[in-house]
Amino acid sequence: MDSARNISLSNVIRNHSYETLYPNVELLIYAQDDAIDKGIFDASGRRFFIGLISAEVIAEWYKSNGEALFSQNIRTLLTKNRINKEMAKTLKEQPANFRYYNNGISAICEKLEYNKLERKVQAHKFSVINGAQTVGTIAGSRGEGTLSDVEVLLKITEVEPSNVLGNEITKFNNTQNSVKSPDFRSNDEIQIWLEKKFDSLTYPSHFRKIAYRRKRPYSKGKAKELVLSLIEFGKIRRSYIKSSSEQNSKPDDIWKTKQEGGCYEDIFPVSGMLDSNDLIYSIFMCCIYLKIEEYLNVEKKCNGDTRKSLTRMVLLGVEAFHMFWQKYCDDFTNYQKIGMGEHDSDEVFQTFWLVFSKELYKVYDREIVNGSTTAYSFVRSKAITNEVISETLGRYEELKKLKSLIKS
Repeated sequence: MDSARNISLSNVIRNHSYETLYPNVELLIYAQDDAIDKGIFDASGRRFFIGLISAEVIAEWYKSNGEALFSQNIRTLLTKNRINKEMAKTLKEQPANFRYYNNGISAICEKLEYNKLERKVQAHKFSVINGAQTVGTIAGSRGEGTLSDVEVLLKITEVEPSNVLGNEITKFNNTQNSVKSPDFRSNDEIQIWLEKKFDSLTYPSHFRKIAYRRKRPYSKGKAKELVLSLIEFGKIRRSYIKSSSEQNSKPDDIWKTKQEGGCYEDIFPVSGMLDSNDLIYSIFMCCIYLKIEEYLNVEKKCNGDTRKSLTRMVLLGVEAFHMFWQKYCDDFTNYQKIGMGEHDSDEVFQTFWLVFSKELYKVYDREIVNGSTTAYSFVRSKAITNEVISETLGRYEELKKLKSLIKS
């Protein structure tokens, strides 16, 4: 956009240091006299520890550190997962057998120390990369009187901050549950920044507050908050930065780097943040996305099976609105304030929807209702989606000319 179209947000957070993004967790692993005898500690080469640890100690870790224990885990606690109930049942009814039934906890740290004289193992910058549900279930069972009889298998690997081994350990330790491509991006600097930024924003009156979620399961937001996952946010941004047909054709490419043949850096900048204009425009487009989705759902319900696949067109709508706004935003009074959220955008959206919906329904009926194209193919076709967008802009031009003739 040119300077007249620029939009800004005054309170952009610039301080996002490594220490802030990845909090320090230092843990005393063992302090008992006989504890080291239960484990293996290899002090030669890469420091590595495997051993059994008391569940009471783990409960204290969570009490003291909370979610910081999982700073480099690709997911957060699956609090409603069925496995948790089974774990809790085992803890209560078969505490001595927990070590046999449970897979244990895998962790990494930046520095692993062993004091032979004091028989202590201590981990600096400790993070659980697999076993978050075990930690959470044990923490939730504090006070039940059985944890003193429970021991858990613990594995810790010392990994330097810049070493790719840490990512590989995380990847290969997360195979017993379904892991998706976006999960491996959940700890990226830009994702952490977005989560913190959305939480700290003071929103203009016409923007709905967004609760950004980077880790599954995506917890609910507060009343009236819009929960937006990194997956949804990425889809919206890619649809207007690149194209909706590209997003719908190769959805996984957004989570691949350019070196891997993807476009991750184009959607989520390597700088680790979005500038103020980019951020506020993204929020604006998220609001438009919701409106398009709402209107498509209404049309779908009104027409039953005839237009049952209309909601697949929502990303096409985002791309079309972006093209419309970039070209015609200054046709509207206070367009700068509209872009900044200081003025209601309903007039703009209604004008856009008037022309877009007619062209979308026309092409949809031709290709899907009366033709042989599937909705799956429709949204992936660059030719078809470009036709809808081109015809939308053309219809608006005709509308402008008509209004001009009426005024004259």
